Amino acid sequence: MLADAQRLVELLELSHPDPYTPVGGKVAFRRSAAALMRSLPTGDTEPSQFRDLLDGFLAQLSDGHTHMEREAVSWYAPPDALPLDFDVTEDGLHVLAADIPEMKGTRGYRVLGVAGISIDELAKRWARLSPAENRFHAYAQLRRVLTSPTLIARLVPGAASAGQVSLDLLSPVGKRETRTMSIHSGKSAADHAKWIEPAVRVTDVPAKDDPFFFGFIRTDTVAYLRVATIMGREAYEMAFRQGWGDPHAMIDGYYSRKGQTAPADVEAALAGIPSFLETTDALLEEMKKRRTQTLVIDLQGNGGGVTPMVLPFLQQMYGDAYYAHDFPMEFVTVFSQLYLDKFHKDLSALRAERSNPELRLGDYGFEAKEEGTAETRRKKALEEYAAKKMSFAARLEALKGQPLYTPANVVVLCDEGTFSAAFHFLFFLRELGASVVGVAPGQAPNTFMEVTEFTLPNSRLKGSISNSAQIWLADPRAQTLVPDVVLTYDLAKQYRFATDAVLQLAVDRIAAGTLRKR
Repeated sequence: MLADAQRLVELLELSHPDPYTPVGGKVAFRRSAAALMRSLPTGDTEPSQFRDLLDGFLAQLSDGHTHMEREAVSWYAPPDALPLDFDVTEDGLHVLAADIPEMKGTRGYRVLGVAGISIDELAKRWARLSPAENRFHAYAQLRRVLTSPTLIARLVPGAASAGQVSLDLLSPVGKRETRTMSIHSGKSAADHAKWIEPAVRVTDVPAKDDPFFFGFIRTDTVAYLRVATIMGREAYEMAFRQGWGDPHAMIDGYYSRKGQTAPADVEAALAGIPSFLETTDALLEEMKKRRTQTLVIDLQGNGGGVTPMVLPFLQQMYGDAYYAHDFPMEFVTVFSQLYLDKFHKDLSALRAERSNPELRLGDYGFEAKEEGTAETRRKKALEEYAAKKMSFAARLEALKGQPLYTPANVVVLCDEGTFSAAFHFLFFLRELGASVVGVAPGQAPNTFMEVTEFTLPNSRLKGSISNSAQIWLADPRAQTLVPDVVLTYDLAKQYRFATDAVLQLAVDRIAAGTLRKR
């Protein structure tokens, strides 16, 4: 354990852009590392206990891409989760649905805390155990933590004892209540609409499991595009053709999650994965046919994936206007051995790629703004797509810089679960004129980014370390991107605390003419 903890600290200093500043400087970082070494158990230890200690150390960075691999009892998917769901607004958490008798009638009740410990204090405590980039990222994690007696007990010792868990609640009319739930192993209804306290929907847009789908709201007035992930066929294809990470494992993982076996032929396997661009092709063609002026893009709960996947769509919808736009953003990358391993390169290849024969491990890459006209930038991008034999290259080339269709108004929906590559997509659209509606993303605008995986030599525990820093807003301290229209608790109440309250809010603002192109 000591050797692995020391190796983790070493990897952070070699591979992370800046592990010092979030902790208070290099001396504070080293002091914290020494405290980690002293805290290691001296006897037999479960791997999960060791992983939790390491994750607590990493949590100081408030970096959602630097953490130990999530497994066992984690906030991401707690195995002892109760049939209980919460939602997030600007003001905190409230009950969304439950299949627990003691929680009947509590939809819309605000969560004040657990056993007298406030929700904000719980968020602070959890941020010491798992990375949280801002308040909303912490809320996103608490949505799941508060369904797990095991995780609640980590925050409030004794709060999940004697087979019971109690929540401090505030009703929509201002009445304080404590609801005590029995921890039972009974099966809840698979259909959440049949829960004792079911979730409700306001709009007639279906809640599909598909990664991408579209439809129309209020006849032809508004088009709706759901993007549940930034991992469509194009993402897997880019990883495969450009040699990022382990694309075969990525493809196998996709089919495994579907309960299927990936075809042996890679091209056939790629063809079997839903295509983002085929979906958006059909969407824009249909919008053009119907003369639909407004497009709502739903990124709620989208945890990210591969950012470059969305760039061809931006060309589809904006043409050369996308390439002409100078986005106010900067990526700074540290070149470490982990970084080289991720892209299957050696130092000489990196030197040739960067046209810098003196480049060394530990150097930083500061991305300069791309020069040239929109046409020059487009041709360069298309040449790279064609050189890598991307299946969509010819379709983009045929547009000749013209958009397939550009809606007059674009509205992006987001929430605390909009993270990583989904945040990038939101930011690109916002820069190109889209309005943003919902809850602030859990992804901080100015933070560390990109997953670079590692394995500790003795325990074989896995994790990831950010290899880049991103600066998207002028204020270098910016931790939160505030939507143009924020979902407050009062607005959620107006929409009956529905699962699609943000969508209905956006549609109503569009109809009222109070939500226009930025």
